[in-house]
Amino acid sequence: MITLIEGARNTGKTFLVDKLESASRYKFPFPYWFNKLNLKNNSKECHNFGLSKEIIFHELNRDGHLNHVLLDRGIFTVLVWGVMEKRISLEEALKQLRYFIEEGLFRNVKVMYVTGTNPNKRNMKDFWNDDNSAEEARLYEIFFTALLQDTIGKDLKVYRVHNNFNPESIERFKQTYYNKCAE
Repeated sequence: MITLIEGARNTGKTFLVDKLESASRYKFPFPYWFNKLNLKNNSKECHNFGLSKEIIFHELNRDGHLNHVLLDRGIFTVLVWGVMEKRISLEEALKQLRYFIEEGLFRNVKVMYVTGTNPNKRNMKDFWNDDNSAEEARLYEIFFTALLQDTIGKDLKVYRVHNNFNPESIERFKQTYYNKCAE
């Protein structure tokens, strides 16, 4: 099973994931490989690189080769950033989401969607900024709506957790993960 942690930049996804005591987690080092492979930000090549990683994870999961793993960012991030960075059009991203649905790649997948705004301005972790978090959040909603409107997509659970960067938010995130996503 895969649990995807999704949400706009600077909502505290990694902050919350780091609070989980017993979760097998993975965060793909996209900025490292982006630089290492000399990918161009607004290229379809860059998008297909991220998409390929997602297809592999989801096929392994669908076919029963993975135990439970928590992914800090996943297919929804690839689609959202693909559109935001003009690597692909919204129409193409929705078509790729449809392919995921048709191929059964959301089987045994749960999503935790984190919202919130970090009260402490963080330093840039890479050269992508978080100045357009409203647009990023809008695109996530488009993809979740498209997915959940599909009959096959109705099996996918999307759990929403708002992060206020306080102990209550941490506890709410942990309870949602342990009670709904790690079962």
